[in-house]
Amino acid sequence: MVRIDSGTNSSRLLVLAVVISTIGALYFARGVLIPFALAGFLSFVLSPLVWRLERWRVPRAVAVVLVVTFAGSIVMLIGYAMAGQVFQLTQQLPQYKENLREKVEGVRSTTGGTFSRITNSIGELARELSHTSKQVQDANLSESAAPASGSDAQNSPRENAPVPVKVVEAPMNFVGVLQGSAAALLGSLGTLGVVVVLTVFMLLEREGLRNRVIALAGEGQLHVATQTIDEATNLVSRYLRMQLIINVTYGIAVGLGLWAIGLPNAALWGFLGAVLRFLPYVGPWVAALMPLSVSLAVSHGWTTVLLVAALFVVLELITNNVLEPWLYGSSTGVSPLGIITSAFFWTWLWGPIGLILATPLTVCLTVASRHVPQLRFVHILLSDEPALPTEARVYQRLLAVDQDEAQRVIDDYLAQHDLDQLYEAALLPALAQAERDHADGVLDDARRRFMLEFVEDLIDDIGSRTDGAAVGSPAANADVDESDATASKPRVLVAPAHSPGDIVAGTMLTQRLHARGIAVASASVDTLASEIVELVAVEQIALVALVAVSPISELHAKYLTKRLRRRFPYLKVIIGLWHGRGDGEYTQSRLKSAGADHVVTHFVEMLNLAERLVEHAPPVPTGSTVQAEAV
Repeated sequence: MVRIDSGTNSSRLLVLAVVISTIGALYFARGVLIPFALAGFLSFVLSPLVWRLERWRVPRAVAVVLVVTFAGSIVMLIGYAMAGQVFQLTQQLPQYKENLREKVEGVRSTTGGTFSRITNSIGELARELSHTSKQVQDANLSESAAPASGSDAQNSPRENAPVPVKVVEAPMNFVGVLQGSAAALLGSLGTLGVVVVLTVFMLLEREGLRNRVIALAGEGQLHVATQTIDEATNLVSRYLRMQLIINVTYGIAVGLGLWAIGLPNAALWGFLGAVLRFLPYVGPWVAALMPLSVSLAVSHGWTTVLLVAALFVVLELITNNVLEPWLYGSSTGVSPLGIITSAFFWTWLWGPIGLILATPLTVCLTVASRHVPQLRFVHILLSDEPALPTEARVYQRLLAVDQDEAQRVIDDYLAQHDLDQLYEAALLPALAQAERDHADGVLDDARRRFMLEFVEDLIDDIGSRTDGAAVGSPAANADVDESDATASKPRVLVAPAHSPGDIVAGTMLTQRLHARGIAVASASVDTLASEIVELVAVEQIALVALVAVSPISELHAKYLTKRLRRRFPYLKVIIGLWHGRGDGEYTQSRLKSAGADHVVTHFVEMLNLAERLVEHAPPVPTGSTVQAEAV
């Protein structure tokens, strides 16, 4: 019977209610919140300049005024220059009508009259519909105008028929147009003034604002709040700086490229290209559309159009595949899908301003969700970190019998980590999870067998590719090829404790010890405890490594350790306990009381320990000495 935790459900409902309330507040209070968000955006951009001036012993108030004045002057100069470019373009556009007409005629001739036939068909259909509508209207008017006779005239419903009324708006005069434009301009200037004032005060009081936010989080959350604010500030500042560098570089390249092609007003298109790239995904296409449209108008042929299109394609490829990965790196912490989703969300919420602020706001939200447990779902949905750890992804794909996807996950991990880390962080935990699920009755025998065979084949394949030597079957007991190991060193015996999963884990250990130049013999789970004892005596083993990834393997490892300790007091015994269940300290103390020298829970730790023990192991006693010690 499934038990439902009412406390957990109540907590989730509370979080959902808070999220919905927050979204509603952001939407209905956007008129107040947008200026604050824009001011925060500008303060992130300008604060490094203010900080630099303060390092040069300039008072903060003076530094803020200088930086804001400098930024405003730059914006005004650029705006003035661009206004001149726009005015020049509007004066030149009427001269290019003939070029557009030539291109339309060229398209008609290229399509072999298809374009003309389609146009004529649409025109004829429109005229036919208009003629039919006029006939129906004339018939209705003639019926309504016909006189009625006798009593029919008195009771005719046409007399009471509604008269069609057409609402005609009065043409707006010059005064109305001027009033509407003035109101829109004054509203924009008022918002701009509020943003500038807020930016100045945010730059002046940045430490005070930070402390107030920390105080709102509470003294008990001082560490979390400080870490969240610092991380979000660093990420957003770095992202905005890198974006500014990339966009300015992109705009300069666009302007120079269009100037070299010969397109008029190249500086205007370069500036628009730099500005519009602040709009994620949409901006570059809009920036390319306008120069392409102008190239259609100003050129007599198609060469200029194709060159302009090629310029934007090449610049986008270089920017997206070279500059952005190089400069951005992992600076945002937001996945590409998260950026696209946030762009849609903030655009719906705040319009074009929301699209500009989408990435910085999402970065702050993702950082906060990393430290606030109630917002963990946001971190899972938007963060660029994997939602599942590597071992969980491998195990989940194997549960779905999708070995191709599991192989891709392993290859991606192996591209950034070595083989020892792959075994410890991915394959061994997946094996342990499979053994636990099988012991609990959750995993059937067929899927368990499939997983073990997949991992065993993977070990053999990866080992042969990385080390140049394949590891044989784990059931090969003591038949070991020692050509790649140092025969003069004491030998190690790797013995799986009980389950098939222990066999595969033992194969991993045997392979990696071979790679370190250690001569290794391996036993199988079918080997009896008495046979392992005899094998240690015959092969003069100095170190026995027992491997246990199944929960029920611990008892077998304990029993075998007792048998080995009674017979060989000198023998070093290490137990690799990798099932990940139970009280670690209590389990280790039990196994050590049975005679184990070391109990380790990490694969790399066991490799290092085995290598060190073999290197410093004393000479193995002869058979007679062993018997004497046993007596």
